[in-house]
Amino acid sequence: MTHTIAMCYAGRPAACPCCHGTGRLESIDENLAGAARVDVCTHCMGSGQVLRDEPRIGEAIISFLGGWIYLEDPRPGDFDVITIAVGLSRLCRFAGQPRRFVSVAEHSVLCARHAPAGLQLTALMHDASEAFLGDVPRPLKRLLPVYVDIEQRMNAAIAAQYGLLHPWPPEIKRIDNAMLAAEVAQNMAPSAYQWPDVEPLDVRLEYWDSERAREEFLRAFAQYEGA
Repeated sequence: MTHTIAMCYAGRPAACPCCHGTGRLESIDENLAGAARVDVCTHCMGSGQVLRDEPRIGEAIISFLGGWIYLEDPRPGDFDVITIAVGLSRLCRFAGQPRRFVSVAEHSVLCARHAPAGLQLTALMHDASEAFLGDVPRPLKRLLPVYVDIEQRMNAAIAAQYGLLHPWPPEIKRIDNAMLAAEVAQNMAPSAYQWPDVEPLDVRLEYWDSERAREEFLRAFAQYEGA
């Protein structure tokens, strides 16, 4: 059987950092059961990715750039950093309940700035799946095991595409929780609710609007990719 990919990255070759919209493809032979040939762009070949036109299953949503994100069958190569940046920059933290708007993109950039060398990109992208799944508050997430399963599968696919450490290392979780504590202290109304007893990250929220948050996220991605 021959599997053919006409374009890389969910049908949008412009998203590929190698072919830059040319759609340039090369064919390689693979020792795959039932597959005689796989066509991939040279970027995907160099990265070891092989994108196939195998049937996809389950529900899907359309992304900002027109690609499809399969919620039950996410795969490396489905994602584009632009769609991630757009989604996260428009998504408010804490179910939209802070005193001022702070996006998931700003949260992610500030986490990355405080991550140790080698973990910055993973810190930046640790909430990337929320660009497509929404920022479900932790108390609600604990009641939605199906959501958690979908989130974990999408995180794994994003991590495989971008070379992130997954499952997220303990240091990423520590930074995420410390950033949450800083956001609570600076941007949530006083409450008797018992937030996790975590030392807040030494950071000041900047309250970027969506456009600024998107640009800062993309700038951080360019800085940390390959670092």
